[in-house]
Amino acid sequence: MTKRVASVRDASDNPAQAPLSLGLVIGVAGVFLLVSSEIVVAATAAVWAAAGLLHLGHAATWTLAAIAAMIVLYAMAQVLRLAIASERDINNQ
Repeated sequence: MTKRVASVRDASDNPAQAPLSLGLVIGVAGVFLLVSSEIVVAATAAVWAAAGLLHLGHAATWTLAAIAAMIVLYAMAQVLRLAIASERDINNQ
């Protein structure tokens, strides 16, 4: 049996969603900023540690940082998507 995870795309499918309000926007912004800042700091520390441990030059360090940035941006988009879905879920209020 598969369990369906709510997403932003399900907004029109699910009538049991909270309406958009200032409190909801503040909640989404708070969750997004908290989790995203932790993701950015962890990725920065990982790049710094890998570059120092492997004695990478400037070009390799920036390449590694660019790869990490793509992963971080994807993770941040997922965090935003899930934060909106969880804040709008009426059963989660």
